[in-house]
Amino acid sequence: MVLDVCAGSPGLGWGLRGEEGRRCVCLYLCVGGEVRWVETGLREAGCGEAAAGCGGGAGALAARAEALAADARVWLSGLHLEYVGWGLDELAAMLGEWLARGRGPRVSLTRWFEGVWVPGHEGLSGLRNYRSAMERLREYMGGEVWCGELSVEVMEGFVGWLAREGRRRAASMYGWAVLRVFNDARLWLNDARSGVVAVPDVLAGWRPPRQGPSAAGSRALDVETVRRLWGLRWRGDGRGGWPGRRDLALDCFRLSFALMGMGSADLLEARVMRGRTLVYNRAKTRDRRWDAARVEVEVPACAAGIVERWLDGGSGGRVFRFWRRYASAASFNRALNLGLKEVGEELGVEGLTFYAARHSMASLAVNGAGVDRWTVGAMLSHVAPGLAVTERYIARDWGPMNRANRRLMEWCFPMGRWLEWARRPVAGDF
Repeated sequence: MVLDVCAGSPGLGWGLRGEEGRRCVCLYLCVGGEVRWVETGLREAGCGEAAAGCGGGAGALAARAEALAADARVWLSGLHLEYVGWGLDELAAMLGEWLARGRGPRVSLTRWFEGVWVPGHEGLSGLRNYRSAMERLREYMGGEVWCGELSVEVMEGFVGWLAREGRRRAASMYGWAVLRVFNDARLWLNDARSGVVAVPDVLAGWRPPRQGPSAAGSRALDVETVRRLWGLRWRGDGRGGWPGRRDLALDCFRLSFALMGMGSADLLEARVMRGRTLVYNRAKTRDRRWDAARVEVEVPACAAGIVERWLDGGSGGRVFRFWRRYASAASFNRALNLGLKEVGEELGVEGLTFYAARHSMASLAVNGAGVDRWTVGAMLSHVAPGLAVTERYIARDWGPMNRANRRLMEWCFPMGRWLEWARRPVAGDF
């Protein structure tokens, strides 16, 4: 922040202006003792010198401000001021324009996200994850996120910060979410025809870390644990004609495992049952898949009793009756994970979650039942990298996937051992 003046040529530095705790980083130009200040948009955002959770606090803010000032000095040196007689006011206006063109943090990614991106993606099932990703980025950056502040180094720091907090899955998921929003902003704000580049591609070539198999595999249960889970009885401690949260979660985990990793949102929203075949569009990916992520899964014998127990049979248009108690996928999934904490304690599995059913199904299918990975990917409604276009030309046949699922269930529960467990766990209906 020291004034940098050389023999009458413009000096350029940075400083903080405004009220304590809400000060704005400004660049200044100084010639012959005369100073002009230009706002950058970088702010303390309520984070004091020792405040936590600001992506490094005042030190990080100072580093970003100095980096911006250094780039501005390079820009200034390119003007060859010794040959051009610009006045100080003209230079200040040009500096403001330089910031606005995108090198500086003048284009607010957070404001564009809330004002343009979110309204255009209201039906997106994963919208909550995008909001969370942008909120965490805002927290890391110490306030509003400006496109000109982002860089490969900043994003590496962001995902590293999440990983150090023990949120390795979020480091991958949030990194990809931010990258998508940033690239969408570039497409929206830049004009290739006129050559206007409001948001430069400062993240070119950067890719967030992908969740490794060790992180995902840690969720999978071994076959003996799955068998013990299948053998657990209901407590029958529900109220008002509805089972308790633990019993609900136990049955839904079984359903997900037996129905090729069916998600909680899909259990809640499924509307088509043709004989023994459940037909639905996977909520997580249906908005971005050409085939709307259609799934057709036959109910295996080991889950027939559980499916029967939860069939709605009313006028609600849903396959299962979960919708009568839970109004949203978020509240339903939250209830399942709370109930599974109790189930996990009974099994000696710490941190058991609903998604472990999907991981367990995939892991045991490959490592236990000997199902090939391509088929398991299809069972999970995944599209192999590089085959997205090819898939459009191939009529989907769910026969091989359902045969593989029966093979998995028969391997997990040999000799019909599921028979005693598939019946109603408590006397009477609910």
